[in-house]
Amino acid sequence: MAVDTLLAPGRRLIEKLRFGQKFLLVGTIFLIPIAVLLSATYQKVSADIAFAEKERTGLNVVAPARRFLQTVQHHRGRAQLVFAGKADSAAALAEARKAAEDALDKLAIVDAANTATLNTSATLTASKSKWAEARDKATSGSAEESFTLHGAAADSVLDYIGLAADNSNLTLDPDVDSFYIQDALTQRLPRIAEMAGKLRAKSSLLATRKALTTEDRVELGILIASLGDLVQASAAGFDKATQANPDLKATLSEVSAKVTGRAEALKAKIQADLLNAKEIDVDPVSMFAQGSEVIEAAYGAFDAAHPALDALLAARAGRLRDELQRDLIISAATLLGALYLFLSLRSSVIGQIASIRRDAERISVADFDHPIVSSARDEISDISLALEKVRVNLKAQIEKDRRVADEMTRIKIALDNVSTGVMIADTSRTIIYTNRSVNRILKDAEADIRKALPNFSADRLVGSNIDQFHKNPAHQADLLSKFTSTYTAALEIGGRHMTVSANPVVNDQGQRLGAVAEWRDRTAEIMVEQEVERIVGAASTGDFSQRLTVEGKQGFFRSLAEGLNALLETSASGLQDVAGVLKCIAKGDLTQ
Repeated sequence: MAVDTLLAPGRRLIEKLRFGQKFLLVGTIFLIPIAVLLSATYQKVSADIAFAEKERTGLNVVAPARRFLQTVQHHRGRAQLVFAGKADSAAALAEARKAAEDALDKLAIVDAANTATLNTSATLTASKSKWAEARDKATSGSAEESFTLHGAAADSVLDYIGLAADNSNLTLDPDVDSFYIQDALTQRLPRIAEMAGKLRAKSSLLATRKALTTEDRVELGILIASLGDLVQASAAGFDKATQANPDLKATLSEVSAKVTGRAEALKAKIQADLLNAKEIDVDPVSMFAQGSEVIEAAYGAFDAAHPALDALLAARAGRLRDELQRDLIISAATLLGALYLFLSLRSSVIGQIASIRRDAERISVADFDHPIVSSARDEISDISLALEKVRVNLKAQIEKDRRVADEMTRIKIALDNVSTGVMIADTSRTIIYTNRSVNRILKDAEADIRKALPNFSADRLVGSNIDQFHKNPAHQADLLSKFTSTYTAALEIGGRHMTVSANPVVNDQGQRLGAVAEWRDRTAEIMVEQEVERIVGAASTGDFSQRLTVEGKQGFFRSLAEGLNALLETSASGLQDVAGVLKCIAKGDLTQ
């Protein structure tokens, strides 16, 4: 009951719609959540693809930034060698300056193409400014000032790389392998190179001075410790990446080990030749070369990891596109299949309903000659099968009723034409049939009957009640409701003498359906009987002068009247002759 109450509003709505509209409504409601889910899925996967593509954009910017950073670091090292008094350092410094300018120009081009996405132009402008200052004062001031200015320029490039990584989603990479590789590319390896570059420049300068202050020792210790931490973090990140993706081991393990080994070698050389040496007697060029090996190893690892990461991002974007395409194809195929089945269901239901309506219309006009066939096996086909049973049963019933009707027609025609007056009444004693004979009998007696029954009409017998012919209708009603055999009654109405013989009408189940009555008008017969009685009485007293009236008599009664009249005439004539003879004898006349 609660469910019916809950569904009542929906049922009222559905019942107002035709089946086509019902299917359209249900289909639309069904498609809305599917469309929402598909849209959400499409947007999510598209966002993931865009995420990966944006990471690749950032990666494309980080590569030229790394080259610019490397040239700045190289320029710093060459400047320190100039301060160390190396003869060819000035020319090498000029070449390093040109290389840095070329790298910066290339970076500016890439940045201009991607700054709308990454918003890095302001940071690049700051890097240009710091580089220009370091370039212009590379050898014009002190070695320490040059070192500091180049460090600031390098730090600004590192900031640029970090910002590009942040704004391109690289630092938010969702996969383990690609996350640790991008961390190495954007954070660890450039800083390892920078830290190694600082150590290279500082150690070269100290080798030139051949003396270390306490501050120099502290600074070298800090730089060595920072380099060690960065190398360790980088190696750990590469290990995690290769554990998550063993296919990367061949690419990353060797370069990671090289960075670690060369960093350890630089650390050992600085400790041996600078920090632990009693007298500093190391060639600045050798210190420069040892630091350069670490930087080259770091950038070698960068150059190996960069295409690996780009391949991972491209593969992820391709995989996501393939998954999206696959999901869209599957969804489209599923929706097309569902739509096909939905339209098929709609067509089937509407078609079956139209067929049922057509069959029902045929039945409504008594066309039972077309069998109702349904190839379906659903609930609507059950209706068709039930309608087929109705058709078969109605056809059989109508044929039976037609046979009965034909029989009844024959009986009615026979009853209409029999000479006996027949009247049929139902159980309420209402007259439902009269044949021609009873109509004629009662029509002939209508004037006389009206003397007793003023409202009687022989033309309106059907539909009237037979109680009108009886003085005690209640008695008659009780009698007709109970009698089981022929019941005969004599009626005298308005001088008319009627004989009614009634029989009950009972069906095969014993149910009383009414009564049938035979009517005979015995008025003429009674009158003849009375005339004959009168004449016979007169004759018995010797009066043979009475005669039966011949006028108005027909058939047997006319023949009877004429015969009796002739007999009386003969008898009267014979008796008169006998009487005449007897009179003559009495007078003695024996001649008669």
